[in-house]
Amino acid sequence: MAGLLKISISMEKSTKYSTSEKDFWRTFDPRILYAIVLVALFVGFFLGDYFSGPLSTIIRLGLLGAVAVVLYLFMVPVPDETEDPDVDEIPELEGEDEPEKPFEQNNRSVEKRSSVLIENPADIIIENEKFDFYQEIDRFFRHILKMVKSTFVANSAVIFLHDQMLHQLRIEYAATENNEALHEGDAADIEGTLPGSVFRSREELLERNIPSESQVAGYYRTPVAIKSFLGVPVQINNSTVGVLAIDSLNEEEFGESDQELLESFQDLISQGFSIMAERERYALVNRSLQAQQALMEKLNKEDGLENILQGFAQACKMVFKFDRFTIAMVNSDTKETAKIVRVIGQKDEFGEGVEFNVFDGLAGWVIRKNQPLLLADLEKGELFRPRFSKEEKSNYELRSFLGVPISYQQSIYGMVSIESKH
Repeated sequence: MAGLLKISISMEKSTKYSTSEKDFWRTFDPRILYAIVLVALFVGFFLGDYFSGPLSTIIRLGLLGAVAVVLYLFMVPVPDETEDPDVDEIPELEGEDEPEKPFEQNNRSVEKRSSVLIENPADIIIENEKFDFYQEIDRFFRHILKMVKSTFVANSAVIFLHDQMLHQLRIEYAATENNEALHEGDAADIEGTLPGSVFRSREELLERNIPSESQVAGYYRTPVAIKSFLGVPVQINNSTVGVLAIDSLNEEEFGESDQELLESFQDLISQGFSIMAERERYALVNRSLQAQQALMEKLNKEDGLENILQGFAQACKMVFKFDRFTIAMVNSDTKETAKIVRVIGQKDEFGEGVEFNVFDGLAGWVIRKNQPLLLADLEKGELFRPRFSKEEKSNYELRSFLGVPISYQQSIYGMVSIESKH
């Protein structure tokens, strides 16, 4: 303990001495130093005459060293312990008069604020600034289409998408000088039209001189005498889903070099549709998981058949948009007939309690084959497709049909179908 006390006292003394030396050199008059240096040089010059040999050299070197030390101590600036020359001074902010809070209290407040941000991230976003994916992707497509139209100085720039139900090309986006003749949502036939030719061939199409009497464009409401046309297929994962087309009222407006440029725009549009498809897929998976969870909760609480069927119907409604939901069960007495036990949505002559032969319609096919069946358009073609009975004369405006079997270990018990007017 005594040793530590001595070390502390000696360090304190050395600090005092060091501080006093710094203060001395700060206040020293440079004129006095100049006089001392002159006197030392004068003495060293004449003093060597009274001594000879090595002693004279030693005296002169000693005086020269003393002068050098004095000049060094005076010329080199003495650093101040209270200032760090390598650190910029941090200016005080306005309103920092309050004393600092303890670390623990600050840490707790930070944790509290962080937990609020993590639990409710939407609370920090202003309502009109919240991100709307479909609104932003719509702006993206419209901006791209305006760029296409201005880049090629076209009369119209159009994005067509294939409508599988109608087997037509629907105008999804359009930028045109003929707003009265070209409308988004209109359809163009695949047969006998320029965009239809691009879709069927899956190749670029360039027309430089279209005859005036020809109306092969096929996507204007009123006749428009276009003279030039350039179209490229829109593809997603090597599958053609639509057409990007531009036209002009002038002949020879587009050339082969324009095809590559239009292809680059098509790549951007394809990426946009790919992002939309991926988002829809994730949304469908999310809705499916939520529906499964809701159905399992229903099964754990209810044991009656009616309640289970109702829960199953509600779970399907969380995933799909439909106009009619049907559950049919195979009669235990005979496997050749089935009975409709639940109908949600559109009511027609095939309601709850109606029996049908499994060899007649689409529902019976699902039961007999124990396989799912999807028909995108019930009215496609000339052949009428009954849903339950060969005696049917109408589908009651229902256009699409999806049926899946209810089976377990190769044993069939019934089927579930959803139908839509779209």
